[in-house]
Amino acid sequence: MERRSNAHITHLLRNVQRGSIKPLWSLLEDWPKGSALPVTQSVLSILTFERQPAGNLDVEKFDHATAALLVLSRAMHEASREHADLKPPMTLLLLPRLDCIVSWISLCFRYGRNSDGVDADSDDESEGTEDEDPACKTKPAVMCVVQCGMLFCDILGYDPRTRIALQSSRIAAEFMVSLWLSCDTDTGRPLFMLEPGVKVAQYYGCSINNAWSMFSGGSEAAKVAFLKRLYPDGNDTVVATKLIKVGIARLERMREACEQRQWESLIIGRNIRETLKTFEEYLALGIPEVLRAFHGQSFLGCAMATVCSLTRYLASTQKSSALGFSLTLLLDPIQSWPSLPGASPLDAMCLLIEGGLVNVLVDILVGVPWRDCKNKLWEESLQSLCTSILVCLWVLSIDFSCPARGDRVG
Repeated sequence: MERRSNAHITHLLRNVQRGSIKPLWSLLEDWPKGSALPVTQSVLSILTFERQPAGNLDVEKFDHATAALLVLSRAMHEASREHADLKPPMTLLLLPRLDCIVSWISLCFRYGRNSDGVDADSDDESEGTEDEDPACKTKPAVMCVVQCGMLFCDILGYDPRTRIALQSSRIAAEFMVSLWLSCDTDTGRPLFMLEPGVKVAQYYGCSINNAWSMFSGGSEAAKVAFLKRLYPDGNDTVVATKLIKVGIARLERMREACEQRQWESLIIGRNIRETLKTFEEYLALGIPEVLRAFHGQSFLGCAMATVCSLTRYLASTQKSSALGFSLTLLLDPIQSWPSLPGASPLDAMCLLIEGGLVNVLVDILVGVPWRDCKNKLWEESLQSLCTSILVCLWVLSIDFSCPARGDRVG
């Protein structure tokens, strides 16, 4: 039986290399355990630049490329989680072919992006559960966009070497820009959390946000490459403005998800945290145009309003300890942003208060069971929290043009 099985696998892989789509689906339906490496070699033999069409994919080529990428994803999963000894040689197989792989992902992405949009209506205001699907109903074409984002995340996170290689890749930077700018074709709003089910979302978060954070994180070269391709024909001011405006649109989409209870609160919270941390890295580049756009577009107020919405959502779920999540968002990085060059710290504090800072601080102070928290870090957080409230009260006492309270969300 073993010989026969091996012969059957060899036959399937030979047909994969010849360009047949049927053996790809056969592999997915009945995966040959322990064969991740030869399967990957066969799939990579067809995911080449030479086999790419001159223009966009047609339906047949899209189906073929999608099947090949799904098989590649399955092989990577097996090599990293089920047979860990296969991961090092798998990484060596992937490294020299990453540009080809991402190029094919990009072709499939363009096919999906140019097709139908997304249906994202929901009347469900309850907290998500393990058995519930998300409040977004996606069309197959948009699911293609999401799957492309998830596969890109998988490759970025597969090994430090694959991430470093992608962060220095022109093709990867171009794809990352296209992915990050993805919008609902009906509403023009950014695509957010269209993952197929809660369990997938808990792993990936929003694959678009996650991919952007992973691609940008820890690499100045990757961030600069992303900015250069964000608006190729624009000057530095235009590029910086676009970065901040799209960031605001994405934060507003997350705020809406909190207000409409579209996903479990901590899933949305992780997306907010990663987005803010990534923007902190872009601000740390010290690019004057980015700092001017950050202040000029009131990014700080939008970020604070989003955290305020998350805090109200967390409080409504009676997960009092989870309110500490909002506290971490406040302490790192939002509270350091008023000191950024280019604007008055007092003006920045007013934006934070207008966005709901006082409400968030009070909600956390009241909601977190501080007496039960014996961790020294929590004690320090409590002290910082109380200090922040006093600072807000001081700002309000000397600047009467600043709203006394952030509007309650909900």
